[in-house]
Amino acid sequence: MARFSFEDIEQAFDEIDRAFTDSPQFECEPLSNMFNCRVILKIETLNPIRSFKARGTELLTNRSDGKPMMCASAGNFGQAMAWSCRLRKIDLTVYGSVHANPFKVSRMKELGAKVIQQGDDFDTAKEIAREIAAKNNIRLVEDSFDVETVIGAGTIGYELGSIDTPIDMVPRSAWQWRSRERDFRWDPKFSSRCEDRCSSIDQRFRDD
Repeated sequence: MARFSFEDIEQAFDEIDRAFTDSPQFECEPLSNMFNCRVILKIETLNPIRSFKARGTELLTNRSDGKPMMCASAGNFGQAMAWSCRLRKIDLTVYGSVHANPFKVSRMKELGAKVIQQGDDFDTAKEIAREIAAKNNIRLVEDSFDVETVIGAGTIGYELGSIDTPIDMVPRSAWQWRSRERDFRWDPKFSSRCEDRCSSIDQRFRDD
C-alpha cells in the first residue's frame, strides 16, 4: 500500500519555496537522436542548494512543530535541511563523517546548521545521530524515510506531467547505489533497487 497519493503531491506543491520548483525541463536533441526516442531533461541544480532535496525538506519543515531537529548527511540533504530550517527559524544539528566534503560542510554552517563530524563514514555518523536524538528527545529526520521528503520529490513528477506528450519511462540514476565500490557507471538493472525511494515520481504517472 502506497504511503501517499497523487493528491498528497499536488497539495504539497504550494508549500515549497518557489526557488526549488518549476525547474527547467526540455527535450535534449542529441540524446533523443542517440536513443531514437524523445528524451526530456529536467535540471534540478539551478537553485540555492543545487539539489532537488529541498523540495522534501521544505514540505517537512513547513509541517513541523518548530522544535529542534537533527539529521545525518553527506552534504546535499544537510544543506537542504539547513536552508529550510533557517527559513522557519528551526534549530538544526547535522551529523556527518570526518571525511564529509568540506565545501558542503562549510555551506551547511553558513546556512545556520550546527555541524558535528564523527565517524569514518556516513552510516556511523547516522547511528551516532540516532543515539543522540533518542537520548535528547529530538526529532531525527531521515531522507526517504520521512514521507514528506518523498512527497516533496514527487513534485518533480507533478511538473513533468505538464509535458504535452505521454511519458513512457522515467529512468533513475543508480550511481549512488554503487558509490561505495567507487563505480559510477550508470547501470539500468540497478533502477529496480531504487523503486521504493523513487516511487514518488512514478506515482505521479501511475495516478494520472
